[in-house]
Amino acid sequence: MRHQPAREDLPRPAGYAGLCLFKIKDTEGVTIRNLSVQGCWPSFLIAENSQHIRIEKLHVEDGRYPIFAGPGCSDFTVDNNYWKQDPTQAIWQDIDWLYTHHTQYAYMNGGFFGSLNFTTGLIFSNNEIEYAFNGLRMAIDSDDASAFNRNVQVYSNRFSYIRDNAIEPEGHALNWHMYHNRF
Repeated sequence: MRHQPAREDLPRPAGYAGLCLFKIKDTEGVTIRNLSVQGCWPSFLIAENSQHIRIEKLHVEDGRYPIFAGPGCSDFTVDNNYWKQDPTQAIWQDIDWLYTHHTQYAYMNGGFFGSLNFTTGLIFSNNEIEYAFNGLRMAIDSDDASAFNRNVQVYSNRFSYIRDNAIEPEGHALNWHMYHNRF
């Protein structure tokens, strides 16, 4: 049986509309570059039905899903970014994994790039992720699993002090290439 993320587990564009700095919907060809972001919970950017999005050279501290791509999204490039989810480093040093995954600290269960029903074409490269729950987390909640999480490249990233998974395709992964990453 395929794991389906709990409804409250992932951002939903309708529910998070006022809880992010940027929301892009029905958009093509957007570049977000050279920004420093602190304490932007739960997300810095939420995208829905958007293509050809480029996010590069961000310096982000805090947040559950700094970048979240919802249904209808494809062809994203996430390159040369830095994210430290927990500036206190408690997620790694002081809190038991069971608590971060299932109980009072479950709100930390995110990733620098997260998605729900992302179709195809993600390049995730040259990023530095540290003191985080996940680095990259792509989930689906559809019975047609083969339509999602396709054609993903994850390369030349550095993942340090990751609590759960550095790279987590949930439900389906087709044509993923992961190379030259440091863990």
